[in-house]
Amino acid sequence: MVGVEVWLKVGCAAAERAFPPRVELDVRLGEDFTAAGRSEDLTRSIDDAGVVERPRRALPKKTRRPLEAVAEETARWVLERTPARAVGVKARKRALPGIRFAEVAIYRAAAR
Repeated sequence: MVGVEVWLKVGCAAAERAFPPRVELDVRLGEDFTAAGRSEDLTRSIDDAGVVERPRRALPKKTRRPLEAVAEETARWVLERTPARAVGVKARKRALPGIRFAEVAIYRAAAR
């Protein structure tokens, strides 16, 4: 999922957190989707809507300082509540004048 939009209070400076910026998330699931692709059996896939909706509902409820916390929380949720073996999360926001955005990228594997 690319470009999941979430409005939330995030930033190291109080001024950043005062006006919640739009944060975009890219969530890439690491899983073998061969069986789902060949059979078109949705029970062998991962619910995209659920993966997208969770950050939109849960993330705005809490203030975070570093953008990394947003990526980590999203990755942890995906690994705990889906069968994905791994997840990559990019989080980006407009941060400072003169740059398009600040971005962090993480990759986490399930401990299963």
